[in-house]
Amino acid sequence: MNKIKIFNDNIDFIGGGERLILNLAVDLKAEIYCYNFNPELDKYIKKYNLKIHSKKKIIKNNFLFKIFSFFYFLLLPLSFKSEGTTEIYSGNFSF
Repeated sequence: MNKIKIFNDNIDFIGGGERLILNLAVDLKAEIYCYNFNPELDKYIKKYNLKIHSKKKIIKNNFLFKIFSFFYFLLLPLSFKSEGTTEIYSGNFSF
């Protein structure tokens, strides 16, 4: 069976796109990788029982983090590329 990884730029609030990737991760039993994850959302995310990997855990997101997240996603797939892995990309700065 393929291992599924979902790459999202930032999870700094729970909006429609964030709910979509959380529900996809639950249904597909996928891990989520993101540049920034707001630690205040931990209590909300716990009900999904998901594994979220993040580079930064910052509450307030700013423009510089958006630029860094773009470059992070430029190089991220190279470090996680493996045989039998399906990757899903989501977010404004994930490409």
